[in-house]
Order: sequence, then structure tokens, then C-alpha cells
Amino acid sequence: MGRFWDFRKKIFFLSLCLCFTLPAYSAFIDVEPGSSIQTAINSASDGDTIRLSAGLYKGNIDFKGKAITIRGVGKDTIIKGDGSRAVVFFVNDEDFYSLLDKVQITGGIRGGAILIENASPRVNRCWITNNQSIGAGSAIYIFGNDSTGRSAAFFNNVIARNKTRSLFFGNEAHAIYIENAAPSFINNTIVQNDRSAFYITKDSDVRISNNIIAYNGYIKAPGNAKERGLGIEFDNFSGSAQIDYNLFYKNRLGDINVDGENLGSISELSSSLLLEKSVTADLLENKNGDPDFIKLSSLLNLRLGENSSAIDIGDPDELYNDIVDNSRNDAGATGGLFIHPNLDVF
Repeated sequence: MGRFWDFRKKIFFLSLCLCFTLPAYSAFIDVEPGSSIQTAINSASDGDTIRLSAGLYKGNIDFKGKAITIRGVGKDTIIKGDGSRAVVFFVNDEDFYSLLDKVQITGGIRGGAILIENASPRVNRCWITNNQSIGAGSAIYIFGNDSTGRSAAFFNNVIARNKTRSLFFGNEAHAIYIENAAPSFINNTIVQNDRSAFYITKDSDVRISNNIIAYNGYIKAPGNAKERGLGIEFDNFSGSAQIDYNLFYKNRLGDINVDGENLGSISELSSSLLLEKSVTADLLENKNGDPDFIKLSSLLNLRLGENSSAIDIGDPDELYNDIVDNSRNDAGATGGLFIHPNLDVF
């Protein structure tokens, strides 16, 4: 599997670089708080960028299959759902040219903050916080790939404090729910969600690299919180996974679970052990350790302290180097090739 993933990685980043080239006819559409983002989407053409100032934008949005960018200025650009469903929809075969960047998404209910069905958008540098679900995916729900077989990609996002709204039978309101899809999660910080960070099921082909996965299962929600909260949960899984260079820390029930069996911390696991449990996965240089956030309380400052175990543990391939000093990738949302101190994201 290693050779396959290495080839896929190179092709993935080549595609990523190509996507920064916008067509000559692209336009900027500026939207201020109080105005409708959806109205701007409806009027936009492929290649356009919708620019959002800091402030609160109420209402759910649907990309409508358009190859557009919606970009804010960081967590102070807040898109708040109406409390009836997911906040952001990618359900019309959107592809890699559909990008949501540098916004905070909150107030989602059904399908959490972002619902992706048979689409492959990018979500970069967003804060996905304080969303709920009564069914599946308190933050992100991903089902299926786009018409070409590609799936969504998430870079440098904070996914935190999302939780279940009820505990009816069959509720799988884990932070990120993946079914029959092949998404990539690279350099994200996934913390303090009330259930598992990832719930992966059926024929999924996932990549989870360079992330911080910590403190899941420790916030208040309906039911007994002591009975939930894992790093990654596989259930009825028949696909494959690449899980490498991640930092796991204090997930309430452990780091990996397969079909209800808790396998404990990532440092005790191997690919061969997972294969014994009928899970095909590459595990490479994942660690347990304290991320040492500067101030986790109220998510005030998720940059890494000088003693953080997440420093310089990400993928050593120079493709992933930190943009600040071109050093080896730091795990989590502040590392990698998209985050610079001058960017108003953290």
C-alpha cells in the first residue's frame, strides 16, 4: 500500500498547485455582514472569488455546483446556520475548484457544519466549531465521491467542540462521519468534540495525515460522556486507510476502535494488528504526546507551545514543510504549507 499512497500524494499535490491558477475571466465579489452570501453565490460564475469581511453572516449556503472560492479573513468571519440543517452544502458534484477558505462555521444541526455528498471540494483554514447533529457527523458529513471518483480535501482546519444533540438509537454524531468516500484530512486540529474525531464506515479510502487529534469525549452533551470519545472509529469498514504522522492525546476512550473493540493508544498499534481486525491501513510514525496549545480554554490560542509534541513530527516530505521557515511539518492546523503568522487565521 505504501507505494500506492506515495504516488497518490505526488499527484494530489500537483493537482493542488494547478488549482491556484484561476481563469483570466475570474472576478471578485465582495460581501459585507448583513448581506446574503447565497445571493452572491447565485450570481457568481466559475472562477470567481467571493470575499467576506469580518463579521457575522446568518444563513445556510449551497455552492450549487460552482467552481468558486468563498474566502473570509479567519475565525472573525462567521457563517452561522439557521439551526435547521447543515450550514454549508456541497451536493452538486463540486470538485477541487470549489473552495471554502478562512471562515468560522457554526450553528449547524443536521449534518453538522458541512455536508458533502458525491462531491470533492476543498475546505482550508476554517474554524468548524459548536455545531450539533441529531444523526451523523456533528461537524462534517461526507458521503460518496464526485463523478470522477475524487473526494473532499481538508487542510489546516480547526474542528472543535461539536457535539450530539440527542442519543436516539443509531445516532453516530461523531465529529467527522465518512461513508463510501475517499477524503483527505491533512494538518487539521481536531479537539474537544464530544464523541469520536473520525467515524469511518463501508468502502471508504481515507487519508489522515499530520493532524492533532486530542481531548475528544470531554465536553458536555446528552448522555454519559464517559462512554464515548475516540480518535478514530472504524465500523463495518471495507476500504483502506493511510494514517500517518498524527499526534494523538487524551481521547477519552483511546485512539483506535474497530467494530466496537477498543484497541487503545496509537503507539501500541501496527498495520498488521489492524489487518487482523479486517482493517487495511498503513500506520506510520503516529505519536502520543501533549500538543501544548498556548491556550486551549475557549479555543483562544491553538498555536503550539515550545514544548509541544506536535513540532516537527509531520510528514518529512518537503512538500509539507512549514511555510514560515521551511522546516519539517508541524502536526495540526498551524503547520504545513498554508499557514503563515501574517495570515489572520489564528
